[in-house]
Amino acid sequence: MKCFSYLFVILIGWLCTFSNHELGLSRVRAEVLLSHATEKIGHIQDLQYWLEPQGSDDELTLDALRGQLWETSEDSTLNLGSVDKSLWLRFQLDSQLNSESKWIIKLGWPMLQNVSLHVYDNYSHRWLSDMQISNWASYQSGVDPFPHVLPIQIPPHANLEIYIRVESTANLVVPIAIYSDQSYRHWVSSHNLLIGTFFGMLIALLSYNLWLFLFLRDEKYGYYTLYVVCIACYTFATTGVGLAYFWSESSWLNQHIYGMSSTACFLAAALFSREFLNLQQYGGWVLQINYCGRLLWSLMLVAMTLFSNQKLFMFSDFLGVLTCSGAMLSSSYLWYRGDISAKYLTLGWGPLICITGVMLASLLDWFGYWGGILYLQAGGFGVELLFLSMAVAERVSRSRREKLIAQEQALMMENKAQQSYAREAQMQLQWLEMERQTKDILTMEVERKTRELKLALSSLEQANLELSERSHTDALTKVANRGYLDERLLHALQRAQREQQSLAIMMLDIDHFKKLNDDYGHQVGDECLQHVAQLFKQFVTRDCDLVGRYGGEEFCLFILGQTLSTTLDLAENIRQAVSRIECQRYSDISITISIGVCWGIPEPETRVEDLISNADSALYRAKFNGRNRVEYCDEIKDAIIDADLVHL
Repeated sequence: MKCFSYLFVILIGWLCTFSNHELGLSRVRAEVLLSHATEKIGHIQDLQYWLEPQGSDDELTLDALRGQLWETSEDSTLNLGSVDKSLWLRFQLDSQLNSESKWIIKLGWPMLQNVSLHVYDNYSHRWLSDMQISNWASYQSGVDPFPHVLPIQIPPHANLEIYIRVESTANLVVPIAIYSDQSYRHWVSSHNLLIGTFFGMLIALLSYNLWLFLFLRDEKYGYYTLYVVCIACYTFATTGVGLAYFWSESSWLNQHIYGMSSTACFLAAALFSREFLNLQQYGGWVLQINYCGRLLWSLMLVAMTLFSNQKLFMFSDFLGVLTCSGAMLSSSYLWYRGDISAKYLTLGWGPLICITGVMLASLLDWFGYWGGILYLQAGGFGVELLFLSMAVAERVSRSRREKLIAQEQALMMENKAQQSYAREAQMQLQWLEMERQTKDILTMEVERKTRELKLALSSLEQANLELSERSHTDALTKVANRGYLDERLLHALQRAQREQQSLAIMMLDIDHFKKLNDDYGHQVGDECLQHVAQLFKQFVTRDCDLVGRYGGEEFCLFILGQTLSTTLDLAENIRQAVSRIECQRYSDISITISIGVCWGIPEPETRVEDLISNADSALYRAKFNGRNRVEYCDEIKDAIIDADLVHL
C-alpha cells in the first residue's frame, strides 16, 4: 500500500506540473506579435477559419483563398465537432525581431490526417513557403517526432499571414500553440519526461497485475490486464506516442487506432467490472447496464475496425457519456450496499469519468475544448489504475484474511470435536494398539516368509546358472560344447557382417590322437584332451572370443577384430605351447596339434558352414603337409583336400 501511496503522490505532482505547463501559455489576439520577450503563445484568440466546400480542390487558388468570407472563432481552441470537410485557419504574425528566427507551430490534435502550411508576406505581397503532411507519413523534420510540428522561418520585421489547412478522420479539433525554437526544445524535454513517467507507471502496474493473473489464474485480473493494455494503446493514440514511434508507416492504423482503442477501453472496463464486482451475484438493473454496455461497445469495436467516419465518432462520444454515467451510478450504488471493491472502483473511476465526460462533452462541442484535457485524461487513467491496483491488493489481502479466518474456525471446530469424542478416541487408540501388535506379528511372519522365499529363489537362480553353464560346457574338457559353440559362432558372424570386422576361425586337431588312445588307453587320452583344452582357454582373454570342443579330439576357436598377422601369431603360439605339454603319467608321450586358420571380413551372404569348411580345408592341408603346423586359407570355395589322404 505504501508503494501505491508513493505512486499516487508522483501522479498528482505530474498532473500539477503538466497543468501548470499548459496553463502558463499566454493568450494573444488574431494578430500575433513576436518580440524578444516572446517565448511561447498558447492560444490564438479571434482565430479566423473557413470550411472549404467539397469538390473545390482543383479550382481554389491561394490568392483566391484570401478573398473568401472567413469566420472568427470565439473559443480559445477551435472545435467544429464532426465535420467532414477541409478546414482553413488564418492568423497574422507581426515580427518585431531584428534578425531571422525559427519558430514552431504546434497543432496538438494527433487525429489530424492531412496538414498543409502556407505563408504570405504582406510587405512583398508574395507567398514565401509551404509545407505538406499527408496521411501521417511525414514526420522526419528533425524537430520533434510527435505530431503535428510545423517549423517556420520568420524574416526580421515581417508581417506574415499564416494559412493552415487540416483534415481529420475524427472530430475536427485544432489547438494551436507557437513556440520559439529554444522554448520548444524545453517543452519537448519536459513533455518527454512527463510522458515517460506516465508510461513507466503504466508498465509497472501492468507487470504487477499480469503477474497476479498468471499466478492466481483469476479471470478478473486477466480482464484488468487487458484494460491496462487498452489504456496504453489509447494513450499512445491521443498523445501521439504511437504515431511518433510505433505505427507511423501504417495509414490504416493511423486512421482507425483512435476509435478502436477508445472503444476497446470501454469494452475492457465493462468486462473487468463485471468480474471484479461479481455483478452476476447482484443481478437486476446493475447487471443489465453492464450487459448493454458490453454489447454496444462490442458492436462499436467492430464498426470502428471496419469503418471510420465522423458520424461514427459522434455516436461513440455520445455513447461514452452515457456509459460513464451508468458506470458511476452502478459502482456508487454497490458502494452504498457495502461492497468494498466498489468503493475503490468508484474512487478510481470518479476523476477519470469526470475528466472523460468533460472531454467527450467538449468534443461534442457542448463547450470549449482545452488542449491539455487529453493529458488530464491520461492523469485520470493513472489515478484510476492506482485505485484499481489498491482494490486488487485489497481483494488479495481480503482473500488471505478470509482464508485465515476459515482456518481458525476449522481449528476451533476440530478442537470441539476432539473434546466431544475423547472417549471414542481412547477406544480407537486401544483398538489401534491391538491392530498394531497384530500387524507387527504379521509383518514379522511376512518378513520370515520373504527371507525364505528369497533364499529359495537364490538357490533356484544358482541352480539355473549352473544348469545353464552345464548345458553350454563340455563335460570332459570344461570348454564350450558343440551346441553353444555353433550359437556363439553365428552371433559372431552376424556382428562381423554388421560392423565390417574381421572374423578368424581356427580348427585345432590333436595329431595321432587315435594311436594315443590305442597305445595308452582312453583315460590317458582324456587327460590329454583336458590339458589341451585348459591351454586353449588361456589364450582366449576376451568375452567376444570363444574356444569349444567341436568333436572328438578336434577343437574350434574364433576371434573377432584381429589382423591376419595377429591371428597367425596366436595360432603359432598355441601350437608351440601344446608341443611343450608334458604328460605326468607317461613322460615319453609327445602331444602336437595341427591348426587350420580361416580369416577375413565376411560378406553378407557368407554362412557359418562356409567358414568352418574353409578352416577345415586349412586343417586338412596342415595334416597333409606333415602335421604340427599352422595353415591358412581365405577362399571359401577353396578345394578341400580329401580326408582319406590324411592319416589322422
